[in-house]
Amino acid sequence: MAYIIEKKQGKQIYLYQVESYWDKEKKQARQKRKYIGKKVEEQEQTQQANIKYEAKDYGQIYLIKQIAKEIGLDKILKEVFRDKCEEILEITYYEITEANPLYLYESWREATSLSDEKKERKQIENVIEELGNKKEQRYEFFQKWIGRNNKGQALVFDITSLSSYGKENALIEWGYNRDGEELPQCNLGVVYNEESLVPLYYKVYPGSIADVSTLKNTVSDLVMFGAKESLFILDRGFYSATNIEKMNQEKIEFLIPMPKTVASFDKLMKQSYGLQTSIDKLFSYKSEVLAYEKQKLQIGKVELEAHIYFNRKRKNEEELRFLRKLLDIEETIINKGFTKEQAVLDYLALDSQLSKYFTVNFSDTKLKLTRNNKEIEEHLGNKGIIILLASKPNLARESVLSLYRQKDYLEKIFDILKNEFDGKRLRCHSQASMEARLFIKFLALILYSALTKKMKISNMFKLYSIKEIFYELKKLRIISINSSQFYLSEISKKQKEIFSKLDIQIPSLLT
Repeated sequence: MAYIIEKKQGKQIYLYQVESYWDKEKKQARQKRKYIGKKVEEQEQTQQANIKYEAKDYGQIYLIKQIAKEIGLDKILKEVFRDKCEEILEITYYEITEANPLYLYESWREATSLSDEKKERKQIENVIEELGNKKEQRYEFFQKWIGRNNKGQALVFDITSLSSYGKENALIEWGYNRDGEELPQCNLGVVYNEESLVPLYYKVYPGSIADVSTLKNTVSDLVMFGAKESLFILDRGFYSATNIEKMNQEKIEFLIPMPKTVASFDKLMKQSYGLQTSIDKLFSYKSEVLAYEKQKLQIGKVELEAHIYFNRKRKNEEELRFLRKLLDIEETIINKGFTKEQAVLDYLALDSQLSKYFTVNFSDTKLKLTRNNKEIEEHLGNKGIIILLASKPNLARESVLSLYRQKDYLEKIFDILKNEFDGKRLRCHSQASMEARLFIKFLALILYSALTKKMKISNMFKLYSIKEIFYELKKLRIISINSSQFYLSEISKKQKEIFSKLDIQIPSLLT
């Protein structure tokens, strides 16, 4: 492997090409150095044309390219989009490493080691517009991608709202906004594969469409793309008697957590009396000790299996958090010196979940704040408990819990679309532009998920965040001399460690 080093003598900086080799006689690593010339500062280059020195960011792009190749994403994009594949991938690399507005893409590309062909902002905007109108090609991509990655017994489905300023888009409507923003929106449903931990498919819906309708249409699309029959892992937002009836009618198998606020939760807890104290119901799951019981539950005309889990350690942690918050609120109210009952009620209303745990009275302008002990004890009684409802019978307790935990992990990745990738608000006015940007974000989400999986397997999150890895690898650069000789800057110990832990081949000399 060869690389460039700089050596300062006086006011001059000299460049040397260094190549490592193994000395068989001395049985040790040795180096050969070749003098290249002086490093010319930018302001001097007009006067000294003999050497043109240029350095471009490379390491983070190399990493993402290797992951795209590893999971077969680049191959499928090439098969589907052919001559536009390179531009689509480059925009995706920009999305995942920078997450900046598209108008900064041209400047980013000039500082990054990609193909030599110059691409102006207008060219990229044309690619985006063209991609947004290629619905058939996007569907072809989903078919190939699902065919490659649809493994395991379960699919995780999640949905979110994306606010938009667009005015010429039929999909942007007013509806329930999960982020509480006063903007019209579209709904985005994303399907993940539970085993491979990568996103398989997404679908955009008008902002007023209900959640179960989105799931029904998504299932139809997945069948069209050749996906196997699967169990859908859903979040609490899908729970209602009406939704459960509809999913049963559509023959959609599901696993869903039961909200603690519904009456059926308390009913099941009474039927499972003793779960929290019975030694016979304990089992070991990974490093945890849990209690478990299974009950039958009828919701409407649908019979479900309720998998009930109790975690004593989590119960203690949740109780402490709740009681600490309760006491903090109580102390704050007393110290604020309120003189009117309505003022206290308004303050408690800021956190509606806590307001029911206090009774407020004033006697001669003196505040009396009383704890509602019955409400507090009932709330504490449900801590550490989770109930998972399954439409599919005879699922193993470990399997049910594993599927649910996997959804928690994938939900964190889903949030990346809105936070890391600046996808919370769409600044696209036309539907074609919006479709293209969401497709690019989906590709970035695939690569981010694959990198997250590799980091999780190698326990790298204890050392780095993904952004930290990108920043560190960005220091690895490709250096060109007179636009003809290309060298890789010296790879640091930390960069070698990152590539090694991710099981990515360390980049070598480029020619």
